[in-house]
Amino acid sequence: MDITITIPKNQKDSWLADILHLSKSENEQYLFFKIPVRPTSTQLGDKCYVIINNQIIGYHLIEDIIKSNGFVCQTSGKQWPPGIYIVRKSTTWVLLEKPIPGTSHRGFRYFKGNK
Repeated sequence: MDITITIPKNQKDSWLADILHLSKSENEQYLFFKIPVRPTSTQLGDKCYVIINNQIIGYHLIEDIIKSNGFVCQTSGKQWPPGIYIVRKSTTWVLLEKPIPGTSHRGFRYFKGNK
């Protein structure tokens, strides 16, 4: 089942610029999003919709869902804590032609629309 995640307000401008750049790059990058629990109804290849400002603006395909002991981002140098992460490839980004109204939230939620 597809899910939604919300990009925090303080990251929205840089996140969108970065993903638009990365999605057009020949160098594939992996994107990680920390969630509190593993989605039980989501499979690899399902869509991970992105919410910014209460609008679903696009999606990535889910490459993996992992439990990590923590890692350092190779792009930003940021240290990420242990936890469960949704893994997506930058090149699977699809920007929606028309945003879909959505509700911002923490973690993830299952998305039942557009099936």
